[in-house]
Amino acid sequence: MTDTALIHDLARQGITLIAHGGRLRIRGPAALLTDDLRATLASRKPELLAVLDSNWSAAASALFTRLARTISEDDWYALEEQFSERIAICEGNGSLPLHETQRIAYEQLAAAAEQCITEKY
Repeated sequence: MTDTALIHDLARQGITLIAHGGRLRIRGPAALLTDDLRATLASRKPELLAVLDSNWSAAASALFTRLARTISEDDWYALEEQFSERIAICEGNGSLPLHETQRIAYEQLAAAAEQCITEKY
């Protein structure tokens, strides 16, 4: 599940994630805040903070850092190349502001990374 999808899924369950001063705050019913959920959020904290702050460049960087520990070097380079190509394609379009271009490229990268991990690891 991508970081954006995770945030939306948690919101549907009544759990809100808030980025505040570099910290990830979690608000929601105590019964839903399981140890597994807390561990998941802790392992993805840099990406979640960046997404919540709409800092797509930082989100991509944090995702690449996590991927480097998870997937093979060849898969990592392939995803990095896809991300760069998507940024270039979106920028070449010229109709989108840079922030929106980065958001689209990040969401596509996150989905491709999730698929890679699911299929191969």
